[in-house]
Amino acid sequence: MFIVRSDCGNTTIKQVPNTLRATVIKSPEALLAKKIIVCEGKTEFGFCRALERFWISKNKEPFAYVGAVPTFPVEGGGDDSPPLAEKLAKLGYDTCIFMDSDKLDQITPTVEALKSSGVTVVHWSGMVSIEERVANDLTWDALKIYISNAYECTKKILLEGGLLEDEAEMRTKNEIFDSICNKLNKTKEEIGIDIDLWKATLTEDQVRQAVGKAAKKKGWFKRTDHGELLGDTVINDLDNISGTDLLNKINELYKFIYG
Repeated sequence: MFIVRSDCGNTTIKQVPNTLRATVIKSPEALLAKKIIVCEGKTEFGFCRALERFWISKNKEPFAYVGAVPTFPVEGGGDDSPPLAEKLAKLGYDTCIFMDSDKLDQITPTVEALKSSGVTVVHWSGMVSIEERVANDLTWDALKIYISNAYECTKKILLEGGLLEDEAEMRTKNEIFDSICNKLNKTKEEIGIDIDLWKATLTEDQVRQAVGKAAKKKGWFKRTDHGELLGDTVINDLDNISGTDLLNKINELYKFIYG
């Protein structure tokens, strides 16, 4: 397969490398785009889908209309997203990578190399995952919805695995709050499961960090549909998170897609 481009009468032909074979097979629509958003994983991919629905509701065009396509590595997961972005940029695509920042010092190619290749890099400030950034930046009321959604996502997986409703309900409650309490070095028997009451002995920052770290470790939103739900939670809180890194990076994605 070859990519043929013409710019002011200058025609170039570049062969698609074999290392992009998986993308060609699983996400061929990406190679028909003008702009490609390489999502680190399914959470970010679902998050972008939620943003697209929201922006369409605000009278913006669908991503495809402006030639933009979100995709994600189909084999190696998050570690494959930087090399995928670099390869697509070298083929002449306007490329953005949307990624976590918790392993930025370990990625290959580096952020600097990606930018030198022409890749727009959108990552969170601080060494955090998307789950942590969202938990840190949402309002308190929205954080409670975040936990409720994590509950629904976990229960859904258990039901899909064949558990009965009552058993799935109990296991979900235990997993969600045991995981959060573990990050606080507490037990739910000590502090209960009402995070409003936790503020009597814990700071908001402690609770937020524990929720984000638990979500990351347990993979509560590591599916496309769950990433969409996470995105919807953020979208419903957009008017209340002005000045946050979360909103700033969403605006960067908007600029790449529609700018």
